[in-house]
Amino acid sequence: MISGMKKLVLTAVLLPSLASADAQNYKYVEGGLDMLFVDEQTFIGPQIRGAFSFTDNLFALAGLRVLSDDVDYTNYWFGAAYNQAIDMKTSVWAGGSIEFQEYSYGRGFYDFDDTAPAIRGGVRHQLNQQLELASSARFVTGDADYFAISGTARFAITPQLHLLGELEIMDGEIGLLGGASFFF
Repeated sequence: MISGMKKLVLTAVLLPSLASADAQNYKYVEGGLDMLFVDEQTFIGPQIRGAFSFTDNLFALAGLRVLSDDVDYTNYWFGAAYNQAIDMKTSVWAGGSIEFQEYSYGRGFYDFDDTAPAIRGGVRHQLNQQLELASSARFVTGDADYFAISGTARFAITPQLHLLGELEIMDGEIGLLGGASFFF
């Protein structure tokens, strides 16, 4: 009876750490070509973003995108989040960030910028050995407030290198991202 109790206690203590250790990796850098279709504009440019986990559950996140058409749009953010493994293949996360946005019309003729807090969250699921599916949402406050949702697919070429594809809807406007992710 005592031996059975010891096994039960040991399993209860170790199981959460085992699930989060082998669940989704929150140490990565990814980027690619980003396009956002707004009214008659097709904003296009690079986006780079990443995450770095400090513990099994806490991670930092940051990103930068610089898009251009008749109007230049720059957006960068940094923050922190908490992830929780649901099982060995699925995790949910939520956090906050500080967002900087700048719109520049006519090469500095008119500029508008805003820095504001945001809340973010999402879910990641490893569908099989090669394909991860994810979705996320963010609400950015401030004068340039917006709400965005995205669906992401990562296809593993190697355990560290993945192809990246993403569809984003930002205040009703469609965006696409194609690139690569590197996990470390």
